[in-house]
Amino acid sequence: MGLVPVVGDLIGGSLSAYILLEAARAEVPILTLARMLANVGIDTLVGSVPALGDVFDAVWKSNMKNVALLERHLTVSAPPTHERRGVIGSAVLAMIALVLIVAAGFAMSIFLARLLWGLKTR
Repeated sequence: MGLVPVVGDLIGGSLSAYILLEAARAEVPILTLARMLANVGIDTLVGSVPALGDVFDAVWKSNMKNVALLERHLTVSAPPTHERRGVIGSAVLAMIALVLIVAAGFAMSIFLARLLWGLKTR
């Protein structure tokens, strides 16, 4: 996916939503869920920048960080109760935020491509 500029990062960011959804279903605290979302957002936004994004993707492993956060929550916390209040709300908010991050990455990529094209054609 990384061979196609921007598109690969947007697809990767979308696939990262699965980990966020599982975290919301496992009743991860909102702060941890926000941290996981920030990891994906940083990876998607910076990763979509041509050249710099490839180097950044090699270092910043958002999915590995998020899985570690989820595993830490699952091993430290008590077994989940059958109360599911807020889980659906958290999952919906996380998905909306992820869609906004992906859209921002796409918009930023278009902006940078137009900027670079303008510099090249001068």
